[in-house]
Amino acid sequence: TGQVPDEATRARASEIVKAVPEVRTVFNELAVSGVASFTSYTNDATITSKVKSRLWDDDRTPGTKIKVKTESGIVYLMGLVKHAEAEATTEVTRTTAGVTKVVTLFEYID
Repeated sequence: TGQVPDEATRARASEIVKAVPEVRTVFNELAVSGVASFTSYTNDATITSKVKSRLWDDDRTPGTKIKVKTESGIVYLMGLVKHAEAEATTEVTRTTAGVTKVVTLFEYID
C-alpha cells in the first residue's frame, strides 16, 4: 500500500517483490497519486487504532493476529484466520467510523 508518482513505478514495485524468493502472492495496492498530507496520515492512524481496539474487544476476532493498515481511509486486513474469524473481522472493520473501504488479504487456515 502507499502512493507512487506513476504507473511505471507501481508496476516496477510488483516486479521487485515477485522476484523475492518464497513470495507466493503479491497484492499491489499502491495508488498512483501525490504524496499524502500529514492530516491524511493522522486520520489513517486514528482509523487503524479504532479498528485494532474494536478487534481486540470482540471475542469473535483474533485481534492480536490481524495486521491492520490504513491508507486514505481504506483499511487493509492481513493474517492467518479461519473463515468465521475473517467474516467477523471484516464486519467489525466495515462498521468502524471513518472506514471508506475494507480490503481483505487473508490466508485461510480452515
